[in-house]
Amino acid sequence: MANPVSISSLLLVLAATLSVTGCVATAGDFNRRAPSALTGQLLPQLGETLSGLQGEPVSTLLVADEEEAMVNRVWRYLTAPHAADWKFNLAVELKASRLSPRLPATSFEVTRYYNYLRKDAYASSRVRFATIAADIDRDIAMLPETFAAICVVQELDRKRAVALAASSLGPVLPVEVADRRIENDNSIAWFVAALRYRYDSYSFALDTLLVETPHQEAREVDWRLGALQLFVAEAMGGRFCAGGGEADPFAGAAIASRYSKWATDDGAVQIK
Repeated sequence: MANPVSISSLLLVLAATLSVTGCVATAGDFNRRAPSALTGQLLPQLGETLSGLQGEPVSTLLVADEEEAMVNRVWRYLTAPHAADWKFNLAVELKASRLSPRLPATSFEVTRYYNYLRKDAYASSRVRFATIAADIDRDIAMLPETFAAICVVQELDRKRAVALAASSLGPVLPVEVADRRIENDNSIAWFVAALRYRYDSYSFALDTLLVETPHQEAREVDWRLGALQLFVAEAMGGRFCAGGGEADPFAGAAIASRYSKWATDDGAVQIK
């Protein structure tokens, strides 16, 4: 069992560090994680130490380029540079650095994105629908590459297992390989949860705005949500390799509307 004093001391160091420096990585190219010395070195080292003290899997295997690429691409879905105050960048950095095992339950409140839209003073109520559509487009644009990066890491874990089975190495390396696979699986699970959270947040915002300001622009948002839903379903089913390397594995898929009735500008109800 971990020494409570050691864990407490480590958390005190962490708290002091965050209070002085803050703890959010910046977005690099294609909105991928561009870690600083703090988020790329100090926090991960603290996280590995804390995870070890708590008996969690910690692998010291060399990190493959493919694993680094996956982490960077997944990070883009754990934060929202275009709407930082409805996501939770600090909690994400803690999770990415293994200083927090999971997001706090309150962080998954689907109202956060809607509140972000509501507090901004838009020149037109129709612009909020355009904002949702643009945010969904940003998410969808990077998903094929993110799925591909996850698929590559899953294949890497499989190759490690094959190479290990054919070797005559000692008892330590099998544990390291198993721990690394758990770490990768946790990162993938984190991505799936974040992607579903985004979809639910967009859906809540659309449903609410459709009641408050029932404009026809909601149709375009609904169509985009249908496209995003396809990716969510594939991610939740663990089907990251289904695209076979295509730019968009879901191109041409039929998307059913989420609504059968839409309010028109004059208040009448139009049946689709």
